[in-house]
Amino acid sequence: RNGEELTSTQGEGLDYTPLHLACFLSPPRDVVREMVRLCPESASAVARHGDTPLSLACGGFVPAGADVIEELVGAWPEARDATNSRGENPLIIHVRAMHGYELDPCPHRVRSLATVEAVNARDARGRSALYYFGRAAASAFSTMASLLRFFS
Repeated sequence: RNGEELTSTQGEGLDYTPLHLACFLSPPRDVVREMVRLCPESASAVARHGDTPLSLACGGFVPAGADVIEELVGAWPEARDATNSRGENPLIIHVRAMHGYELDPCPHRVRSLATVEAVNARDARGRSALYYFGRAAASAFSTMASLLRFFS
């Protein structure tokens, strides 16, 4: 703040703020709220590869809870449309992360992350969030797929 560097890992070339690192590790909401209160500009900090605290919360070591996602969206709503170096926005990151953990995407997180731009955006592979939703729905662990099999 006040001209000081926001990053805690600058020497390693990552440019992550303490908020980036916390979000990667799925912190409680009150921790995120306090970090944003102490350094509001950290919510809009973009690291070298385009990662925002929100994108890391969506696909970090353990994806963050819906309450943390809401806190970060409230601090910087524009982060929902920000893309990283792979062209992924937080919505795409969340859906892909949940698929990787063999879980269905969380409706509360999806609602918080969805904007017209985010839903229609395509990543570097040319795939949208809807593509990844379809992949999740086609998987055996998906509630949607289970219901479709039950009624067929």
